[in-house]
Amino acid sequence: MTNKSTFSILFVAQKGKLKANGKAPILARVTVNGEMVHLATRIDVDPDRWLGKVCRTPGRSAEDKYINEMLDNYRNVIKNKYNELFFRGEAITAMRLKSILTSRSDEAKRLLVLFDEFNEDYKALVGKETTHKTYTRYLLTRRRLAEFMAAKYKIRDILLSDINTKFINDFYIYLRTVDGKNGHNYHMKMIQRFRTVFKTAKDNGWVTADPFGGFKISMEETHREHLTIDELGVLVSKEMTSERLQRVKDIFVFSCFTFVALTNV
Repeated sequence: MTNKSTFSILFVAQKGKLKANGKAPILARVTVNGEMVHLATRIDVDPDRWLGKVCRTPGRSAEDKYINEMLDNYRNVIKNKYNELFFRGEAITAMRLKSILTSRSDEAKRLLVLFDEFNEDYKALVGKETTHKTYTRYLLTRRRLAEFMAAKYKIRDILLSDINTKFINDFYIYLRTVDGKNGHNYHMKMIQRFRTVFKTAKDNGWVTADPFGGFKISMEETHREHLTIDELGVLVSKEMTSERLQRVKDIFVFSCFTFVALTNV
């Protein structure tokens, strides 16, 4: 669980921006770890009835009591959302709270939730359009991301909108650090699978930015040994799990025996 942030809520009457009716709009000033944002409460107050030191009205009239009650309710909404994020072990910033409270982005997709949905759909394609081995690689990528977020950020999940290029780069560095026995291409393939899953969120309009645009995915050239005649024989007799894979295998075998590279098939 994360350490609780420095957190405060104050209400401020904008006496310098009076409305046509002479009343001042009240803003909620939320501060988290020194970062400050302002939220519109949609509550107005007579400037002469506002007690700035206690952030309330005197509470004598019915209107005063109503304003104070509404501010108390609004304070509770902010505090409840803050505590919800805290107990979920997620990163909390003032901007994050503002985004959630003003756009209901708390209903937005989170990375591991998206990954689980993607993997569930992908599992249904095993034996039809993909292989079980590829499916397990997506499961592994999801597991590595969960481990990375717990180790690096002390969180259990993250909103898709909070993912940036630094997050991706940190993930790559984490992979190279904790899984050093595997090479550059192995880790780049994991980043590619991460990008594939993230792209589904972009395609569905859940996010607009592409954090992978600032991360260069590159593969190092590797030397591959030729198949022996025995290994080729094993491949020829192998029954593939889908028509697509069978077609790929047939093309590859044809190329091996004819020395024709069918690159445009």
